[in-house]
Amino acid sequence: MAELENEFFKSVYYFETLMKEKNESNINLPRICLMGIPYSGKSSILSSIIGLDILPINQNLKIKRPLELKLNHLDSGEPYAIIEESSNENITDFSKIKDIIQKLQEEHPKTNEGYSEPIILSIYSQKYANVTFIDLPGMTYIPIGACPTNFQQFPTMLASNYANDDSNLLLCTLPMDETNLDSKIYCFRCLESFEKTRHRILPIFTKIDLMINSGYDLNEFKDFLNNKFPRFKFDGVCIKNRTEENLNNNMTLKDAIEEEKKFFEKESPTFGKLLDNKTGYNTLIKKLKKSYFELIKENLDEEDKALNSLIIKGGYIKNKEEKKNKIEILKYINDNSYKEKDAFYIKKDEIKLENEKDKKNFQDLIDFIDENAKDD
Repeated sequence: MAELENEFFKSVYYFETLMKEKNESNINLPRICLMGIPYSGKSSILSSIIGLDILPINQNLKIKRPLELKLNHLDSGEPYAIIEESSNENITDFSKIKDIIQKLQEEHPKTNEGYSEPIILSIYSQKYANVTFIDLPGMTYIPIGACPTNFQQFPTMLASNYANDDSNLLLCTLPMDETNLDSKIYCFRCLESFEKTRHRILPIFTKIDLMINSGYDLNEFKDFLNNKFPRFKFDGVCIKNRTEENLNNNMTLKDAIEEEKKFFEKESPTFGKLLDNKTGYNTLIKKLKKSYFELIKENLDEEDKALNSLIIKGGYIKNKEEKKNKIEILKYINDNSYKEKDAFYIKKDEIKLENEKDKKNFQDLIDFIDENAKDD
């Protein structure tokens, strides 16, 4: 099998393999939705995560529809893609995908309004796990670039529908340049208004280089990073996007990640410790992995939550043979999600279990849990 694309896909792939080995089918895996204002870097972020430059990044393109990207793991063979709405045939030349998506955004249906039917792009490759991403049209208060005629109501309604699905992890791109302030405030207010979603939002601060050049108040930015406004469960990640010049010069994603690393190293004296462990592609991948497994943990059924509570505490559980497979799965979730030592970890209410006196009879299972619950 070929090397998987990054740490996130490796963790999800091994988790899917573990569930299959243990015959576990009741745990639902999250979808990952990207939302924000138009041209805030959503497609660029998604391209970086999957390691493929196949998404159109063009301010003259009218984004009217969501893009649903379904990644599928292949055990062997060459990678290929299928776009259901196009020819529905295997695409082996990935350089064609960008033009097909752009054509579908522009031509079908022949209307200037946005609509909810997604463009479905499926990619089959050895370097991915089975993960679905959804790139949503940008939310805005005023027209930005080429917008659909219902630019304000439709994207916000669509984002709300996806946000209110408990199984969706939300990556919110928040550009830190000085343009489109009204739309940024509108986007923040929308995010705050989505009920019971803040614990599923991973904020991504984009265009950091433009923020520095504009003389942005670092103290105000510090409030964003520390979740003072709005309050999210996960603290943010700072990303330097490819510039228009980079795109015109066909800078590769690999070169862009290297340039981003050099940029944050150069600017580290400007920010001091403010950006420690909060910058760049590698940090994004790590936090994506932890947020993904944290959401899996949130959505466990009540029985699994009770069992998981004991695992975290190193507690006692009966029926070793029945529980062993499930314990391995839950332990993997815990190892790949946030720990209590993380500053932004929200501690959940403890779950009380009955028959406490019976637990002491299962020392062999305690040993198993203690051995497997250690941090790497």
